[in-house]
Amino acid sequence: MVESSFISIINQYLQMIFSKLYQIALASSAFAAQLIENPIELNDTNHVQLASYNYTSGTFNAEFFVHNDGYDKTVFLYYTNKDEQSTPLTALAASHAEGLEDDWELWTTSTKIFQEEGLDTLLNVTFNSINTGDVYSQQLNIKVEQTDPQEDSESAPEPKIQPSGLGEDIDDWLNAQSVDSQIYKAKSRVFDNIGVEGSVPGLVIASPSHGENSDNPDYFYHWIRDAGLTYDAIFKLYEALPDRESTAARALEDYFLQFISASIAEQNDGSAIAGLGEPKFYVGNNSGYQGAWGRPQNDGPAIRAFAILEFVKEYIKKGGDQNYIIDLAWEQPLKKDLDFVASNWTYSNFDLWEEVDSDHFFTKFVQRRALIQGAEFASEYLRDVSTYRVWNEAAIALNDTLSNFVYPIRNIILNSYGPSQRGKASYKDLSVILGVNHAYIGDDVFAPTNEWVLRTAYEIATSFIPVYELSNTTHDENNLPLAPPTGRYPEDVYNGTGSSLANPWFLSNNAFAEYFFTIAKNFQDSGSISVTELSLPFWKYYTGVSETGSINSDSDQFKQIIQSLLGWGDAYLRVVKYYAGEDGHLSEQFDKDSGVIRGARDLTWSYASLVTAAIARANAKGDDGFTASLALLEGDVQ
Repeated sequence: MVESSFISIINQYLQMIFSKLYQIALASSAFAAQLIENPIELNDTNHVQLASYNYTSGTFNAEFFVHNDGYDKTVFLYYTNKDEQSTPLTALAASHAEGLEDDWELWTTSTKIFQEEGLDTLLNVTFNSINTGDVYSQQLNIKVEQTDPQEDSESAPEPKIQPSGLGEDIDDWLNAQSVDSQIYKAKSRVFDNIGVEGSVPGLVIASPSHGENSDNPDYFYHWIRDAGLTYDAIFKLYEALPDRESTAARALEDYFLQFISASIAEQNDGSAIAGLGEPKFYVGNNSGYQGAWGRPQNDGPAIRAFAILEFVKEYIKKGGDQNYIIDLAWEQPLKKDLDFVASNWTYSNFDLWEEVDSDHFFTKFVQRRALIQGAEFASEYLRDVSTYRVWNEAAIALNDTLSNFVYPIRNIILNSYGPSQRGKASYKDLSVILGVNHAYIGDDVFAPTNEWVLRTAYEIATSFIPVYELSNTTHDENNLPLAPPTGRYPEDVYNGTGSSLANPWFLSNNAFAEYFFTIAKNFQDSGSISVTELSLPFWKYYTGVSETGSINSDSDQFKQIIQSLLGWGDAYLRVVKYYAGEDGHLSEQFDKDSGVIRGARDLTWSYASLVTAAIARANAKGDDGFTASLALLEGDVQ
């Protein structure tokens, strides 16, 4: 017993010495360091331990020992930038690498550091065990120096095409008078994916792909976000119809009424793990998915709310029974969704790609639209002053946070205001353009023509050029220009079925097409273009404009610019046309090297995004009858 106590004292003494030496090592300044080779014996506080790090040629690498306290956890390394500032962006996320002995795990991070920001001092590494609620932090205070520092030296890309004007090939491809056209097939396939056999009416499957083989992942669920965006596209068809008398109008109303009913059931589902933030539902019984997933996702209730809200207003405008539709949709799903948004917009949540838990531009922007339009509806249609005040105040407070996403050091709108996660160090993400496309409400807050949005669109679109081999395919079989294909974000590794190297997405190219048609129309309507220092790279790449200044509609240069914007819109659509599957089938992705379709087949979002892009093109073209013709084609909606 005495011998045992003596050994214990010796062990404690050695541990104290080792710990002291360890702390001395941590406090030192170094280019690189191997701090510990194995985890220090577990105690109440050291559940996360920095093992090694190096900062070389602009990339910071580190290894951590993390104790396996529950399966769901996060590890972040916090640091100061070169100006010795700590911000929500000066943090790096680590990811699980391998399991070790004694219930330890090895976690790593390897992240490119933007040199204009820099990395000066490692502050701490923090481990949050989501399952247990415990948080562990190791204080570091390590001043870091970089070996072989390199400047951010990405040269501006040179366009390989100079498209101008709308193409007859795309006119034919999007012919709203023909059942053989791609746009009719896209519309039909959207409806093919709603209320499929065996599902609850009104539900939208993301794809008929249900994991039947290795090439088809299981997307046979109703995602709240995807469904909301799908019904937002359907609304545009309904809005374009002159009245409620056509078969098409009645059919579209039936779809929305089913969607409203299904949405109420989802809100009342007690099994939904994240409540209204639950991202996806089983289609057979409309109950929340029970497996592990990135939750909550708080963009869904906002999108669902404004999709239903705009239908309700149009239904009333077309002469529908106001009392009936408000009684049906107001308390649930509308008010319940919007109360949720007003109460939860401040919380971090998972992004639209279901990968990162942070503060996201897309989520905030769709929430803003929902709150503003919901408040207006509460005031105008229900005289509900109390509800108006709550939602309006939430919208104002939310709006004040949007400036966080404007980032002058990188000259972009950040997709997320938080630590770099999953290697997404560029912060260039399609989600910003999707947010502008779907949630801009005409009040000059992040307008499509805003200089920050223009510059961000340029930065995102061109970031894929070195990533995809298909960027070198610049013309189709008829020598018509193809835009460089775009995806979600340049660091993406999801290839449609697993993780390797990611591919272009059909919905991304549709989104950029929609964006270009939208700004062409907006600039035509405004009659002038302001080229600023910030937006100049956009104008130089896409239109050849090389100087800042104002360009008015009475000039030949203005007309040339508009034609260039329209031409680029068609060049992005032509990418979709060129790589579409047989008979115009659109999957989620197409291979970055070969162009072969990849991932979930007949993705609803791919088709819905083509519908909204085609409508934006028709608006830019001045074709006022296009959308109604598309809605009425074949006389009904099947």
